[in-house]
Amino acid sequence: MSNQHKAAQGSAATAGSKKFRNMSHFEKTIYVGKVFLFLLTFGFAYPSILLD
Repeated sequence: MSNQHKAAQGSAATAGSKKFRNMSHFEKTIYVGKVFLFLLTFGFAYPSILLD
């Protein structure tokens, strides 16, 4: 078996997701942009943003 960390069973989070405080400035900018676009389109763009 591999040594990869796995997400908890039943959770929607991926094993590679980061906490917001651990993201770089570029990643934070992209994430905030996605959230803004999500809110602007009432959830039709990036419907999985809540999973990040």
